This record gives sequence, structure tokens and C-alpha cells, in this order.
Amino acid sequence: MDDIDFKIAKIFCKNSRIQFKKVAEQIGVSTQTVIRRYAKLKKTLFTYSSITVDLEKLGFQATVGLFINVSGSKKGTASNIHDKIKKFPNVIVTFELLGPNAVSLLVAIRTFEELFTLLENVSNIEGVEEIELTVHKPHNVWPRQLYAKILEKF
Repeated sequence: MDDIDFKIAKIFCKNSRIQFKKVAEQIGVSTQTVIRRYAKLKKTLFTYSSITVDLEKLGFQATVGLFINVSGSKKGTASNIHDKIKKFPNVIVTFELLGPNAVSLLVAIRTFEELFTLLENVSNIEGVEEIELTVHKPHNVWPRQLYAKILEKF
């Protein structure tokens, strides 16, 4: 990858729906160059492109971050909990982690009733010892362009 590829990647990471012509104008190359390089990057660097979603317009009032402590040191306990949790409705992202919080997830919720149901369902999974939670106003758009910042240094 050269400087032009990084510039193209950086622009598309911020807005995957931008017109090739506008990208070309921003970096000072032809539209055909952007199209050709984009096709190459699609095969090598870009795993997928997505549209963003405004959770509030879908009726979600908050996003809830859960950090789950797993009891004991049984091999596979965190993985089993993770496998069950990722099937819950409205889960945006979930991680299996190292450390005291073995599982973490972010869930969109519409009502407090949904939050209470979520907490009850998580608490009922065998091996869940403790749940810490944070509640946030929904992000303006999801998914956020998480990787664009990495390309800033290029």
C-alpha cells in the first residue's frame, strides 16, 4: 500500500458511501484511479462496508454496557456464557475478555423493562457471578467508524 491507498482507505473508513469522484477530488487523482484502487483495497484491506443507523430513530432510548464476572476457573465457562449472550436480542457487540470481567457486551434497549429482563436473563446463565453495568444515551450512529482513527497517522 502506498500513500494514495492509505488516503483512499482513510476517506472510505469515515464514509463508505462517498462518491469516487469526491474522493478523487480530495486527494488529487483521477476518478478511475480511485475506482481501480478501491477495487484492490476491497480484496485486500476492506472487510466490508456498512451503513450507519440512528438507534434513537428505531426507538432505542439507551445503550447498556455489561461487564460480567464469571465464577470459578472452569475451562470454557466464559466461552459458554459468551455464546449464550451473543444470541440475545439487540446485542450490538460482545467480547470475551481476559481479566476479572470475562465477558462484555453492548446492548440497545428501548425501555427499563427491557433492561430488567436483560439483567435477569444474564443473571440466570450458569457461571455468571456478578454484573457491572453502564447506561448511555445511544450513539448518534452505529456502527461508529471505529477504524478511521487508526489511519490518521498514515
